[in-house]
Amino acid sequence: MVTVDPLAEIAVMCRRPGCRTKYKPSENFDGACRYHAKPPIFHDCDKKWPCCGKRSDDWDEFMKIPGCKTGCHSNEKVVIKKIEQDPATVPKKVEDSAPKPISTNTGYTERTPVPYKEEAPEPPKVEVKMKPKITKSGKYICMHGGCNKEFEPDENPEGCCNYHVGKPIFHDCYKYWSCCPHIKKMDWDEFKEIPPCTVGCHEPKMVKAE
Repeated sequence: MVTVDPLAEIAVMCRRPGCRTKYKPSENFDGACRYHAKPPIFHDCDKKWPCCGKRSDDWDEFMKIPGCKTGCHSNEKVVIKKIEQDPATVPKKVEDSAPKPISTNTGYTERTPVPYKEEAPEPPKVEVKMKPKITKSGKYICMHGGCNKEFEPDENPEGCCNYHVGKPIFHDCYKYWSCCPHIKKMDWDEFKEIPPCTVGCHEPKMVKAE
């Protein structure tokens, strides 16, 4: 019988999702590994463990999410098996019961006449009345992107509002304004500090009048 020297034993990496801990085979036991039952799913900036539904957009926080199962460490590569669909659950193809066109030698094709269907009249458009949104302090809120400041209706001179004429766009991890696509930021605070490209008057944010 060959005796393995624990000091000479080589530590291997556990390949279970969410573990990635080095261990020695002689010190492996049930409960030594805390892992996730399914591999992670990455979509844009979102990272998710499908087995427990835990997610995060930050990599360090995502890797700190504790596993939902315990067991022994394993050095075997995780293989994602393809789930085969039960033939009994596959819907059968429904054959088209509509009459097929009859072709003649002259190239003329007879088709079943389509019955005339009278179009329903469009419903009358209802005009929705709007009013400015008023804060608890009795001020208006500017609707311009990059501004969103409170202001007095009587104190709205030309040039008091600095804003973006476009819309904010969030793609992958970048944040930028459609009117200033050349300035892109990944940090939210840096995105809010992008200098506005337009100067004018405040415009109140509108809500439905009750």
